[in-house]
Amino acid sequence: MQAKLNQQEHDYVTAQAQLKQANADLQKLQGEMEKQTALMSQASDQQVKALTADLNKQLALLKQRRWVEES
Repeated sequence: MQAKLNQQEHDYVTAQAQLKQANADLQKLQGEMEKQTALMSQASDQQVKALTADLNKQLALLKQRRWVEES
């Protein structure tokens, strides 16, 4: 009976250690996810700015072309 109790206690301590490690790994992954999300958001913002600049250039060219055609 004592041997069984000792084994259960050992298993419990092992499970606690595994849970602690799993929680640490989860926190690390969560931090990495937050970094990746921030990078993706930054890249997306840069793409939107680049597209907006490109559209503004195209719009300016169209206005210029219209002005030339109307002159």
